[in-house]
Amino acid sequence: MDRLSYVDAELLTHPRYEDGDFYELTGVGEEWKPFPIIDGHSPLGGFVRFTAKMLADADPDDPYTKAARALERELISGQRRFPLGRGDLLIVNQHLSCHGREALGDGQEDVPADERRLLLQIFLRREEVLS
Repeated sequence: MDRLSYVDAELLTHPRYEDGDFYELTGVGEEWKPFPIIDGHSPLGGFVRFTAKMLADADPDDPYTKAARALERELISGQRRFPLGRGDLLIVNQHLSCHGREALGDGQEDVPADERRLLLQIFLRREEVLS
């Protein structure tokens, strides 16, 4: 976030972005639509919500699209890959790390169900201690 221009970072705090539809949300609240990509707080205390696919049909001349593309370039510049094999497990704390998934390629419907990639997500929140 520190490498973005002030203007781009400020635009990313506006609730102007959307990313598809969500189904069967349980215990996590309602989908926030539209949403800001960043909340404007410090990187350790705030959030970043971004996926490049949400820009697929976006106007490339729109300032909000340009700001999101600037963020995308910064994310790509520091990316690392972790090839996973059968039985591997990767746990990511989304509050501390940026993560992505690459397409699995054609023919996934022909892979036996017990050999397909399995993605499970869980949202953990610490309990608030009331004094």
